[in-house]
Amino acid sequence: MSDSPRYGVIVSRFPKFTETFILQELRALEARGLDFELYAITHESSEQLQPDAVELDARANYLSLLSLEVATAQLHWLATAPLRYLKAWVGAIGMGRRSAETLVRTPAAVLLAATMARRMQQQGVERVHAHWATYPTLAAWVIKELTGIPYSFTAHAHDIFVEFGGLRPKIDGADLALTCTDHGRGIIVDRGGPASSGKVVLVHHGVQLDRFDRQPLRATLGAEGDRSLRVLCVGSLEEYKGHRHLVDACRLLVDDGIDVHLELLGEGPLRADLEAQIARLGLGERVAVRGRQPSAVVRESLRNCDVFALASVQLASGFMDGIPNVLVEALAVGRPVVASSLPGIRELIIDGETGLLARSGDARSLADALARLVDEPGLAVRLTDAGRAKVEAEHDAQVCLDEVFSRLASLPKFVA
Repeated sequence: MSDSPRYGVIVSRFPKFTETFILQELRALEARGLDFELYAITHESSEQLQPDAVELDARANYLSLLSLEVATAQLHWLATAPLRYLKAWVGAIGMGRRSAETLVRTPAAVLLAATMARRMQQQGVERVHAHWATYPTLAAWVIKELTGIPYSFTAHAHDIFVEFGGLRPKIDGADLALTCTDHGRGIIVDRGGPASSGKVVLVHHGVQLDRFDRQPLRATLGAEGDRSLRVLCVGSLEEYKGHRHLVDACRLLVDDGIDVHLELLGEGPLRADLEAQIARLGLGERVAVRGRQPSAVVRESLRNCDVFALASVQLASGFMDGIPNVLVEALAVGRPVVASSLPGIRELIIDGETGLLARSGDARSLADALARLVDEPGLAVRLTDAGRAKVEAEHDAQVCLDEVFSRLASLPKFVA
């Protein structure tokens, strides 16, 4: 075990099946010697677990809002630190006033945070690190107000682009803020003010290159006379992933004489709508929606496809993808990527060099980009050579996680 501080790590939901990037980080930090207690605002259903999450789930700290421990914790802080407790409530409500939904959820977060604070004191926690700048970082801020235990946080996507209420005081109270895109870093610094620049650091999530080793492309991809294309998409079935545009693009490709087949891995509220769209467009034999799949199945699907496609869009709320990890994984495996031209994605996919970009929300643009892999001999190989090289240079998980560990381990311990 290293001489790093003993951490309380707070996440929104655990064990969340789709947040493999957080799971990867937790496992890697522990392997490097970071000692931590894991806390979750919400205990996600554990019916389907990634194998690496089983042990963490068994020992994580889960709190029930309607419990004696939560009630006792509030009484404890009211009796021992009433002014700090009141200040925490006032500050938290102020951060949540931006939206009615946030304001409604904030009291529950404060109640849980006050309970975490007491339990962390008993566990000898010396620092807090929160994943997501929303409720986990709000909880970290409350814990600091009550106990003095310092905190850092990692911001990702929606917590920067949409649910950014209270971001300024959260940054002011933190020692360090990590984020996975340069676009996200710029937004955080802009909202946090010039003084925040030195504490906001870009560190990519990275991919484990030994698990996503490069595989050869299908020899006939792009060859004369071969008009077939096997497309893979992995992503939750939600509006911001733009799956309906990808399905429309498949219909256009078929009309253009390309024998396209799409495998879509993911689950979400739009599944029924997508399946109806697939049937309406006569693509039932060409588009398969396979639901949520574990990491091992995703890796195998990447190896078996010709191209990875993701048609992400920016919603009216401002919500959009940052750099989806699966894009990095696809490049690592040696698959060409076709994706939407969104700010975070453009940091990874350089059009015509490390992949192909299409106009967001434009099925024709997406279909044309995919068709280039069939029509231009050698294009796929050129893209995958450059794509793998970029991943090795900038997204090697071992290098990225070494930096995360180094930064967290070197922060000062709390002294009561």
